[in-house]
Amino acid sequence: MKDFIKKYKFILIFAVMAILAAFFPIGGRSLVFHFFEPHRLADLSKISPYGLVSNLMSMILCRMPIMRILVYGALSTSLFVLMKNVVDNKNSSLLFLAGFFFLLMDKSIFASSFVDFTGFSSYFVGSIFLIILLNVLVKNSLARIKRSSLFVLGLVGTSIVPAYSFVFFFVTLFYLFFESRDENEKEMGSFLLMGEVLGIVHLALSQKLSYSGFSFTLMQRFIPLVSDSNFIALLILSSMVLIGSMKIFSYGRRGKIILAMLGIISFLFSSLLGESVIIKYITYVFFMAGNIYLMFNIRTSQQFRRRITYYFLFKIVTILFLCLFGDVEYGSLVFLSFIDILMILEFYDGVLPKNFMSHAWMLLFVILASANIYIYSKTARKFDEMTIYIKNKLECARDNYSIPNKYYTEYLSNYIPTTREELENYVRYYGIVVLGDIENIDLYFYK
Repeated sequence: MKDFIKKYKFILIFAVMAILAAFFPIGGRSLVFHFFEPHRLADLSKISPYGLVSNLMSMILCRMPIMRILVYGALSTSLFVLMKNVVDNKNSSLLFLAGFFFLLMDKSIFASSFVDFTGFSSYFVGSIFLIILLNVLVKNSLARIKRSSLFVLGLVGTSIVPAYSFVFFFVTLFYLFFESRDENEKEMGSFLLMGEVLGIVHLALSQKLSYSGFSFTLMQRFIPLVSDSNFIALLILSSMVLIGSMKIFSYGRRGKIILAMLGIISFLFSSLLGESVIIKYITYVFFMAGNIYLMFNIRTSQQFRRRITYYFLFKIVTILFLCLFGDVEYGSLVFLSFIDILMILEFYDGVLPKNFMSHAWMLLFVILASANIYIYSKTARKFDEMTIYIKNKLECARDNYSIPNKYYTEYLSNYIPTTREELENYVRYYGIVVLGDIENIDLYFYK
């Protein structure tokens, strides 16, 4: 079994995630990319609020089913490998642990950032590039990477999602001004910066970057979403932090430790029971402050503290730019979920021996992946049944375009058309001859 895991672990992960992706249906806003015919490269930048790289990948995923399966399998495997390498590249159990917690992620975030093709091409791929940057910075490996590779990393990493692009740029500046001490490293970092600047300029010229009211977006959109999603990962991470804090309780500063613990607990309770946005906001601030304080004191290792510093730096800056650009939806929260998973891996790696329970985590990963495959195979069948219902409805009725609630599912996102363009593409894709006026059609679920 040990030799099997060592030889075939990447093939196993690739195969499982590729099979899962085979059941993801195409619908909603993804159909816009299926029929879009760009006459020039610049046209791709105008089809959505995301960058050229994201739009090009969305077109490929929507038009080529085989390529879609291969891309999903390859990028999912790459994500788990990256997460393992950020924490400890010698601890193979972290590979399956990362995959396990990824599949355990909140279903709304999973559906919006992974199952939905446009969410995958923007938020999921954008998150991978942010983790690549995180891995480079925490390991001080700028000087060991080729100049051309750094330039491409900066260019592509800032050409996907506007909010993620500015996170990329800000964190790079922070590293070069406050962390880097080597002149050679700063010189190599300049090539990364040049790519980032070019990517941001391209986004600014090709997209209309909208700046939303920060406080409104933070209070009315971000806080409600973050408090209602990914609770399992936050609970697991908080439990690890609270258990770890008991070890340092006897060493002094008990008052600060108690306050930090109460801050973490308060947000967990407000997420479950609270209704007030103000209370959720206040407890979230206490939750972040409590986590930062306890994590910095649980272990004295400088490498551990440095990684924790970058985890929270990426997390706070991501929240800042998501709220500034108003790009707050379940899909855009996926990178924050990845940071939470990385911190869980940190505790696992720091407390337990290397490769501890790697067989068990592989088995749990396969079991959870199989459960997801079963769920999405059922969801795909339900989607097909709903499509037949909508087809009959549009071809036989002029009004009352409601859809029975039995076809609604939380495992998909943006899967019914909501705009006229999406509806036109939907009708065209499924060969529907609409009886009524398409301008008066509004598809919705029974309430």
